[in-house]
Amino acid sequence: MLGNQKFLAGNFEGAIPLLEKVLIKHPDDAHSIRKLVICYLATGQLYRAIPQFISLLQSDQTLTTQFCEEDSTGLEREIFSTLTSSFKVGFNPAEQNLAAGILAMFFDCQLAQSFFKRARKSDPDDENTQKILDILQFKKSIPE
Repeated sequence: MLGNQKFLAGNFEGAIPLLEKVLIKHPDDAHSIRKLVICYLATGQLYRAIPQFISLLQSDQTLTTQFCEEDSTGLEREIFSTLTSSFKVGFNPAEQNLAAGILAMFFDCQLAQSFFKRARKSDPDDENTQKILDILQFKKSIPE
């Protein structure tokens, strides 16, 4: 509960340990994982966000349907707008696109996929980007 309050107040760094504790008790709590991923990205911890995001992507059907934006609260769009400009400071171009794609996945699947494709183009050898694209392609091939 306190982790959620800190998250909503924009205290992403303070929310991280609290959300991590929630996930120790409830490892499948998709809402807490989403918030933790956003917190990691907001604090420049892309490589801590990636495994959580991949896990979420594998288990959360709402992230891979064509209507993923229907599950969005609008807060994700606001955070996306705020954070994507700060990614230019701490990340290389492939990481910028990967981080933007992860954030966009919470409200616009098509936009997210375009960022993931740009990330792959910037760094074709990045295994994380390829894994994300593979999961999305696989889930796309499964009829809803």
